[in-house]
Amino acid sequence: MADVSVYITSGLTSSERRISPQWDIAHLKQRLEFVTGIPPADQKIWVYKIPTSNARYELKGGIETTLNEFKIAPYTRIHVENINQHSDISELETATGQEDDEPVFNLSEDQYNSMDNTVRRWKEENKLGRFDPDYQSKKSRILEEHRKLSESFEIGARCRTMNMMERRGYIRYVGIIPEIDSESYWVGVEFDEPVGKNDGSIKGKSYFRCKANHGSFVKPTLVQVGDFGVKEDEQSDDEV
Repeated sequence: MADVSVYITSGLTSSERRISPQWDIAHLKQRLEFVTGIPPADQKIWVYKIPTSNARYELKGGIETTLNEFKIAPYTRIHVENINQHSDISELETATGQEDDEPVFNLSEDQYNSMDNTVRRWKEENKLGRFDPDYQSKKSRILEEHRKLSESFEIGARCRTMNMMERRGYIRYVGIIPEIDSESYWVGVEFDEPVGKNDGSIKGKSYFRCKANHGSFVKPTLVQVGDFGVKEDEQSDDEV
């Protein structure tokens, strides 16, 4: 069976990937961890058949249940919900809306508010995220931790990022990027291979120069500095 292109989203990430109908659910969850950072045990998987509709169903089954049984059509949206509210991923979701520099799905405020089953409505009902009474204090603490971590990074240092897959390169920028938001610290990375999202610029402003698709801006917590050599075979970004 041919692989299927789908959109994978979570509270922090969004990307187009390829999945195989022959995978079982357990294997899919393992692959989704590399994309979203959410461990399989903390995942609840939702399938949205139509991008413009809020109708969805939970993808679940036995150990040997394969994706072929769900008849997932090309360009279906698969959303990974993090059900562990005490994890580091949840704290990042609380502090910021996105891990990377560009959102994929855009709805007007009125359209989004008219939907009943949305992440915002769920957070509001459960007093999570910005609806948490302690939201501002938690956000300030996380931003301060990111600032201190950012100060330990040196421009030109070798590093790797682990948000979607291991990607290696050099740190080219550290600091706040108003084009993304006015508070968070970001790390600009020039990757060894074309596994990034940009050329070191975002929304028309250049923060460093590199080849197209060799640059990205990521959260400090997703960057590890070390003597990492160039990988001989970079992993493909065409599948989960």
